[in-house]
Amino acid sequence: MALLAACVPAPVPTTTTTTTSTTTTSTTTTEAPTTTTTTILPDAPVAGDDTRTTEFNTAVTDGITRDNDSGTAPLTTNLVTDATHGTLVLATDGTYAYTPTSGFSGIDTFTYTVTDDYSQTSNTATVTITVRPLGAVSISAGELHTCAVMADHTARCWGSNDYIGHYGALGNGTTANSSVPVRVVDPADTTTALGGIASISSGAGTTCAVMTDHTARCWGSNNHGELGNGTTVDSLVPVTVVDPADTTTALGGIATITAGDYSTCALLVDHTARCWGYNEVGQLGHGTITTRSSVPVTVVNPADTTQALSGIASISVDGGFHFCAVMDDGTARCWGYNKDGQLGNKTTLNSSVPVTVLKPVNSTDFTSPLSGIASITATMNNLGSHTCAALTDGTARCWGRNGSGQLGNNSTFSRTAATSRVLDPADTTQALGGIASITVARVSTCALMTDHTARCWGSNYSGELGNGTNDNSSVPVTVVDPADTTTALGGISSISAGDSLACALLTDGTARCWGYNYAGQLGNNTTTDSNVPVTVSDWG
Repeated sequence: MALLAACVPAPVPTTTTTTTSTTTTSTTTTEAPTTTTTTILPDAPVAGDDTRTTEFNTAVTDGITRDNDSGTAPLTTNLVTDATHGTLVLATDGTYAYTPTSGFSGIDTFTYTVTDDYSQTSNTATVTITVRPLGAVSISAGELHTCAVMADHTARCWGSNDYIGHYGALGNGTTANSSVPVRVVDPADTTTALGGIASISSGAGTTCAVMTDHTARCWGSNNHGELGNGTTVDSLVPVTVVDPADTTTALGGIATITAGDYSTCALLVDHTARCWGYNEVGQLGHGTITTRSSVPVTVVNPADTTQALSGIASISVDGGFHFCAVMDDGTARCWGYNKDGQLGNKTTLNSSVPVTVLKPVNSTDFTSPLSGIASITATMNNLGSHTCAALTDGTARCWGRNGSGQLGNNSTFSRTAATSRVLDPADTTQALGGIASITVARVSTCALMTDHTARCWGSNYSGELGNGTNDNSSVPVTVVDPADTTTALGGISSISAGDSLACALLTDGTARCWGYNYAGQLGNNTTTDSNVPVTVSDWG
């Protein structure tokens, strides 16, 4: 609210009363006038309670709402009790500047009175300042750990920090697991958080982040060169993904990144892609089968492997033994491991170059590409081996391994091409509509709906479907609200599935996770699995 303007000082109001007294004697009568002046003070000023809200680590400058019944006397503001969780500067005219203590979120208060020119003091009023907690803007669930990007461009990770003897996925400079979020540190000063993070991807034992300057940092397991820094040495803190043409400089022009199971891929702003790490099944898309590459290599055009595949619109949000990309024309290409048909090209042959995801026209013609793809997601490891795509019409298609119903087509038969619609559980002759995006776990799949709820299907051994049961489902089931498991969890802005878990970011910047929790990857300060969403602890 605006500060009330101070009134112009006015003379002290008075009233004059004249009375006449009469004195009578036996001979005379005398009248003597008497004048009495009375000072009439205005009503005492009234101080009003007030509220303000500010963001995490953000100062606020404002003015107190005050009242004065007379509307004439100027007011002086007096501090009674100071703020306890920040620095307050309160001026006598009622304006103030409040700076919350670094890292504080919650409620802070101070009290004040106002005094007018007649030395009349008001009641004591309270100003309540709410400092919003630091909120997350994106989330990524990995195999045994989860990470989120904060609104201040720092990151938090939680869960396993030890992947088969390789350490550092949490990026906090330690080897210890954590069941609550910890800060990803700045390698130049490990007492502070790494800033400038735009997006993040959690892999198996590796995590990678795109920076606001379009370079990338990775940390954790590096046995196969998946950190992209030209070495195979694990790192407990972020290291720079290097330019293969000059490994003393950072690879630039990175738009998005996907950390998988031993391999990593990045989409560049020029709509080409680079991958690095493990490559024994061709998952780097470089046209070669090699043990590994510890620096980025180019995903090639299958028609001319001396050239980069161009026209890539987005790259799979998950991946590892195979990766996929959506093209500018709404079709898709996949490459790498294909034992279960997860490349979607009606074969089970691995491919070291991108192949087109196909949609059969009839039972014998598989030459037409699946089109209208909005986003695509690939299983992180070779134990799951399925792929799903969200289409622009709000439906989805899945293909590959289906032993637990992870294709969502009301069966457990695998599909080697993009023939399988994700079905509506209310009518399994129809495709489920209203899908905004899709994400795959090892043997389950989840979708964000346009109404900001979520559906999951497939394996539910650890509760990764989030529906309050541990029963597998070959059709989508609703992720429930833990406060009322008869209703859907609402307010979801994005969703990410890991190995046997999933996490949802809510519109208020908080997060919920469910499923496998062996290493604390649900972030709720326990290591107990949950078949309903649990709240990720304070971001810290």
